Amino acid sequence: MRCARAARTLLLVLSLPALACRGGTPHEPTLPTVDFTPVAIVTASPDGLGCVMHALGTPCQVPAGSVIEVRNDGPGERRLQAGEAFDTGIMRPGETTTVVLGDEPTTLEVRDALDPEVTLVLDVVPRPGRAG
Repeated sequence: MRCARAARTLLLVLSLPALACRGGTPHEPTLPTVDFTPVAIVTASPDGLGCVMHALGTPCQVPAGSVIEVRNDGPGERRLQAGEAFDTGIMRPGETTTVVLGDEPTTLEVRDALDPEVTLVLDVVPRPGRAG
């Protein structure tokens, strides 16, 4: 009888951490709740770098924290960088990548690391409804 009680007590003590973790946890964002729809597309083409907003509006003024798509529409490799904000790595012709911008308004100079003369200014503006 003593061994059975000791075994039940040991089982209860070992299961307490697992039971404690089963409780309600605060709701955190999950991938389905995050909107990864790009608000702008930055393109690298033979004519240089360009930016097209998905919604009609000012050219290349993107709200902080937004998602942008970067496309290589040219015939050669590109590597677009914007300081510490993002680095696409080498993109082959036809490749795209997605970038999530930081939360702070700033002006980014996007530059092709493989051709430093090719640049684009991207204005990251305060998110609507949020002071910047």
